[in-house]
Amino acid sequence: MNENIQNALQEDNLVDITVTGRKSGQLRKFEIMLRRDAGHYYIAGRPEPKDWYANMLAEPEITLHLKQSAQADLPATAHAVLDAAERRRLFQHFFGDSEMMDDLENWVQGAKLIEIQLKS
Repeated sequence: MNENIQNALQEDNLVDITVTGRKSGQLRKFEIMLRRDAGHYYIAGRPEPKDWYANMLAEPEITLHLKQSAQADLPATAHAVLDAAERRRLFQHFFGDSEMMDDLENWVQGAKLIEIQLKS
């Protein structure tokens, strides 16, 4: 992976993700914030139903599209983070001291949290 892509993965926050529709089989692209922790990449969604989350559970092969400081289409695999202690730790890390910490338990219990593993 070239240096520009590596830097973008460490610094850019806004990415696109392409998933396969679980019912239609069509490719669906959406914009989302990329989060990081200890060399791992994550995306998260609010605690309400999300089609992209259901699509990733059904078909975890996705594409991560960098679009800020570098442009690249990176094949990846999505894995739901289900362990409550790990979810709490990650959301605490992502939220820091922001107002979102006031709603931490709702995020831990209901939010969509996916680890994105890039393919070599």
